[in-house]
Formats: sequence, C-alpha cells, structure tokens
Amino acid sequence: MNQKIVWVSLLIIALFIQGCSHCKGLFCTKKAEQPKAQTAVVNPNGDSELAILMRRMTDDLEAAKQQLIKGQKARIKGDYKDILTAKPTSPHMKNEAFDGFAQSLLYQMNRFSAIGDVKSYNDVVHTCIACHNQSCPGPIARIKKLMIYL
Repeated sequence: MNQKIVWVSLLIIALFIQGCSHCKGLFCTKKAEQPKAQTAVVNPNGDSELAILMRRMTDDLEAAKQQLIKGQKARIKGDYKDILTAKPTSPHMKNEAFDGFAQSLLYQMNRFSAIGDVKSYNDVVHTCIACHNQSCPGPIARIKKLMIYL
C-alpha cells in the first residue's frame, strides 16, 4: 500500500515538472505567462466612414445624456452633416430611406442643440432607432441605452 502511494506521488510530481516547460528540476526559473486579454471587436465588418461617424455621435450623445441626468442643459458638440456623404460598411445600408432619416436626424440634432432638454434629446435617439430599424439593426440595443427615462 505504501509503495502505491509513493509511485502515485512520484507520478504526480513528474507530470507537474513535465507540464512546466520553463522549469529545471524542481525549481521554476520564470513565472508562467499570463493569458493576454482579449479585445472586443467593435465592428467585425471593418470600420467605414459612416460607422466611425456614428460611434463619435454615440459618444457625443452619451456625454449629453450625462449632462441632462445632472440637470444641466446639453447640446451635441459635433457636426454630423457628413452623414449624408459618409461611406457605409456595405452599400446596401444606404437605401432610399437613409437620406430621409439622415435629414431628419440632422434636424432633430439641431433642434436638441437649440433646446437642450430631455425630450428633444430622446427625439434624436428615437430617430437613430427608426433608421437602424430600416437599414442596420445590429446597434439598436446599444442605441436604446442612450434613452433617458424619467
């Protein structure tokens, strides 16, 4: 029985030493490497002009949301007229309805910048959701998080 325990113990130690490739004898000469953190893919289809513009818009809307939550007036800091000419990730995303939604978005953004209240802010976010329902539904969950519920 004691001989079995000794053999099993030696086997476990041998497997441990063998599994550690940078060990010499019973002593490790360096620390085991930590696995590298995985970075999330922002856009698996690549970064188009339109996608980059919309990410910047999302950042501006998030900043405005934080101001409104604090009870401050807010406005959109960026200029987004390029939405009309920016190249999409895929050409089918800019369909017949896109230009109308883009014009509506620019109108709502100008209105929000002039008024700076929660209702006009939420109107901007609703316009984004309406367009994405037609053309590119992927980011809708993220866009909905921009809403301010009172």
